[in-house]
Amino acid sequence: MENPRAIACHIIHQIMQNKDSLAHLDTRLNAYSLSEQNRRLVYAICYGVFRHFFYLNHLFDQWAKGKTKAQVRVLALIGIYQILFMRKPIHAAINETVNACNELNLGNTRTFINALLRKIAHEQNLPDIESFQELPDWLYGKLKKHYPLEINAITQNSNRQPPIFLRLNQQRSQTELSGAFKQKNIQYRLTEVPYCICLAETQNISELPFFAAGCFSVQDASAQLAAHILQPKPSEKILDACAAPGGKSTHLLELCPEIELSIMDNNAKRFERIKENLIRLKLDKLNIHLLIQDATGQLDPELQFDKILLDAPCSATGVIRRNPDIKVLRTPEEVKEIANLQGRILDNLASQLKPDGLLLYATCSILPEENEKQITQFLDAHPYFQALDIPLLAKTIKQKYGYQILPQPNGGDGFYYCLLQKTGKI
Repeated sequence: MENPRAIACHIIHQIMQNKDSLAHLDTRLNAYSLSEQNRRLVYAICYGVFRHFFYLNHLFDQWAKGKTKAQVRVLALIGIYQILFMRKPIHAAINETVNACNELNLGNTRTFINALLRKIAHEQNLPDIESFQELPDWLYGKLKKHYPLEINAITQNSNRQPPIFLRLNQQRSQTELSGAFKQKNIQYRLTEVPYCICLAETQNISELPFFAAGCFSVQDASAQLAAHILQPKPSEKILDACAAPGGKSTHLLELCPEIELSIMDNNAKRFERIKENLIRLKLDKLNIHLLIQDATGQLDPELQFDKILLDAPCSATGVIRRNPDIKVLRTPEEVKEIANLQGRILDNLASQLKPDGLLLYATCSILPEENEKQITQFLDAHPYFQALDIPLLAKTIKQKYGYQILPQPNGGDGFYYCLLQKTGKI
């Protein structure tokens, strides 16, 4: 398969059929011999189709008559997306999409695809994309109920291209990095988060100066707050539960190399990514313990921690702009299952915290059942815990328990933080 549109169609169709993730797109693309230009084209199409899936689907249903195969629908969405959102000649977008039919063994649909795309290309009264609800009904309804004043902003910000934030490694001098960025005309701005900058344009991160030398990491501004909230101190025993890919673990070590850090995750393959990050950032020789273990499983009662960071598995509804497939594939039933899992992990980790210890609960979700309601249930069942204020998060939405961050157009992703303190023994 060589046609980038055919490859994009195959990948999108497979992701939807198998409920996979765009996060694995790099791995999928490695199976094809693509030029860098075509690789970027497939990337743009895959992310763009998922980002505007509901709008594209609406247009398809308006103009297409009768039932069509799922893969035919996906290819049509790809064509519509190119016509409406990509700066490419319309005739070229249509022709290349039609040509993809042969590689996909859909040769008998060429006439249908061609006619459909030409109709839409010449239509003068298409629905206004700015006023279109680009979220599934179940999710839009939940968000509108809980954020009636912010719902329009949430919808719009969840469909924008996300900013790229870099976390500067405080253990490395930034003078050379700043000079190299200036020399290569790489523009950036400072942010309110310490040692966090935002790039003005999309960059190939691995080719940026001093990336290989470990001078910085890519991490969203909201996610960078976790380590600052925990404030690691020398000799403290800290657990980063559900740690992969290790961004928060390495940040804790950058802030205070003198901690004893246990990094826990239940997936051995993901640990390889964590190890790579530790080595690149020159942190692998510190006092670190790698625990390949499920956070809901039985833990060694002798393992007691001063602080625990639980970046819990979640619906990821706060990072839809980075992972637009979430809004297409996630279901309300999955959210219930995830919330149950979060509760089990919280209960399990409670006994691993020393008296007066701190547990930071975090998610990249904006749904109350995973956040404030989750903490309310936990505190009702664990009266020896209390929720603390987090002065660092004064500009966010203060909940009864914890703080909610909503996706910001020029700021961080949607996140939730609640800092809990254990006030005594069980």
